[in-house]
Amino acid sequence: MSRILTMDFEDQTLYGISGYTGASIVSASGLDMDGNYCLELSGINDQAYMVIPAAAEYLGTRLFRCISLNVPGIYEFLYNSTNLITVITNLSTGLIETYRGTTLIATGTIPLLINTTYEIEAHVVISDTVGVVQIKVGGVLDINFSGDTKPGTDTAINIINFGNSIGLKSALGYQYLDNLVIDNANWIGNVRFQTRQITANGTYTDLTPSAGDAWNCIEEIPPSLADYIHTNTVNHKSSFLHAALDPSPIATIKSVTIRALAIFEGAPTPTHIQLGVRSGSTDSLSADKSPPCINPIMFQHILEIDPNTGVAWLVAGVNDAELLMKVTA
Repeated sequence: MSRILTMDFEDQTLYGISGYTGASIVSASGLDMDGNYCLELSGINDQAYMVIPAAAEYLGTRLFRCISLNVPGIYEFLYNSTNLITVITNLSTGLIETYRGTTLIATGTIPLLINTTYEIEAHVVISDTVGVVQIKVGGVLDINFSGDTKPGTDTAINIINFGNSIGLKSALGYQYLDNLVIDNANWIGNVRFQTRQITANGTYTDLTPSAGDAWNCIEEIPPSLADYIHTNTVNHKSSFLHAALDPSPIATIKSVTIRALAIFEGAPTPTHIQLGVRSGSTDSLSADKSPPCINPIMFQHILEIDPNTGVAWLVAGVNDAELLMKVTA
């Protein structure tokens, strides 16, 4: 598996973010972002972070737009809130700077301008001997550092933070961001998203709607907690049809992400969910995911390969696939 996380904010909520301060979803109109919505960090202390599986190497890409060059933090790679690598813009020059802990280790040559949108990619490997920090701006390699990237004893990354720094405390908010992708194997490149709504019930209809048709209880964007589907029976599953992709801007399909907002109430018999697709006659589901009992969480499952064909997704395959969920013990 290469793709770890994808996020485009078109659901207009902050449910998919692990934690944040002062972040908000705003219209992307006039901001040269992708789609209709993006994330805004407009205050000095604003931040948003994602908790990911611990690993020594990660690659990320995002659309980034400076609101102010008052040292906005572009990327921060941490382990349990301990700063490892921080990527920021310099207040005076707009150049990208990279820090190992609190030590400056590399400076780029491409100045970032305010009110201008950039695609920023990062590749980080944590090691005290063969570490790597590479930063691309619009596909152009701007920083290419190798050597010591391990400021202490921590050898893995498990948090990626944006905006105000968690660890360095010298990087601030002041930015818009969109089209966040985290990978553990490959440069991501120029990516665009298409978010599609549910339009009808599919092959499986086990889960019970709170009212009316099941599909009509979960198709809202942004998602509503006023209606939902539910069950207290292990192995119940439901699947759904969705709106077709717009094929005109698509060169290749890198991945399909299935998202579901979930919570459990009381003491249910099933306590986990699985997400996936029914493609052709093939059902493909994720490992168990654990909904909370108080505040709902937006779960996601990423498929880079069409399970029906065993190769990369085609537009027709995505359009024909049903979105699938199952509840498990």
